[in-house]
Amino acid sequence: MLISAAAMNAQSYDWAAGLRAGIDGCGLTGKMAIGGGRTLEAMAVYGRYGLDTHGRNGDGYYEPDHTYGHFNFAAFYEWNTPVIADGFNLVYGLGAHVGGASSRDDSALVVGADVILGLEYKLPEIPIAISVDYRPFLDMVKLWKPCFRAYDFGIGVKYCF
Repeated sequence: MLISAAAMNAQSYDWAAGLRAGIDGCGLTGKMAIGGGRTLEAMAVYGRYGLDTHGRNGDGYYEPDHTYGHFNFAAFYEWNTPVIADGFNLVYGLGAHVGGASSRDDSALVVGADVILGLEYKLPEIPIAISVDYRPFLDMVKLWKPCFRAYDFGIGVKYCF
């Protein structure tokens, strides 16, 4: 009962929209409270990374022999739990993404699974939320070559309404 009471007070706004900058890319983000400390979040991300769509090296790992630009759309189902002090929430959730990656030599459809874990602070006097997060994800490049990315840390700023 205490957990559900805390979860109901976890989100102090109904909608938010803003920007997220991460190691893997930058983009727009939107968040909607759906009740009970849960939210839906969508991100449109553009970035660059090294990626091999041609094969594995001798150790069985993909080597980043190309620099790819990518654009993807990700959607998350998130839980928000109050921590530390008023206005701070632990945010964690699961999601999926779809998009494309391309270089001068190749292009690929990209789909995958995502996890997000972060800390968000809603400023008390103004409608702004600031966040830091960790977002590892698994890309399925060309739908048959998996590529796990464990290094996407990001910061975000959202306008809340």
